[in-house]
Amino acid sequence: TAVVLFLGQRSVFNVDAAQRCNLINHMSAFATTYAGETEKLNHAGLSSYSRVDDPAYLQIIASQLRWLRANSLVSDIYTIRRSAEGKTLIVVDSETDYDNSGSIDQDREHRTEPGEEYSGFTAKDQAKALSEALAGSPAFIADPYQDRWGRWVTALHPIHDANGNVEAVLGVDFPAVVWGQQIFNAR
Repeated sequence: TAVVLFLGQRSVFNVDAAQRCNLINHMSAFATTYAGETEKLNHAGLSSYSRVDDPAYLQIIASQLRWLRANSLVSDIYTIRRSAEGKTLIVVDSETDYDNSGSIDQDREHRTEPGEEYSGFTAKDQAKALSEALAGSPAFIADPYQDRWGRWVTALHPIHDANGNVEAVLGVDFPAVVWGQQIFNAR
């Protein structure tokens, strides 16, 4: 019995690890692809404090919404940039219909305004992932974290300007509860 339990536990551990790896690869590929799309839409030309009626801003919002509809596992897509003072600012954030009601009807479903400071990446591993992405390396926050909108795991990918310099970071959020359910389902 002990051997069967040991082998069963080891098998579950291996399945969990494999599914985590698959999910990280899926989310990272999504972030990489969409970061390239965002670069093509000239994200670098947006101010950190863009007006919400700016046609370039609206074009990126429309693109984000198309990408969200194409991947039901992703809850949020947003871009962030560091200010000269070192603050992490939201540049573009999509509205998300979290409750699937067909409308944006809750406070947490409303878009964050350009230039709003984001303080969600405060833990050491989250800050490290953000710094890596700002330095040009894709990163992933696999340990679920909480912010005012919910509990997430996040893929971060650098966005480059026309000269190849990192000008912002694309964030793709995956709800922690869905993340856990996907791992559980793989068992």
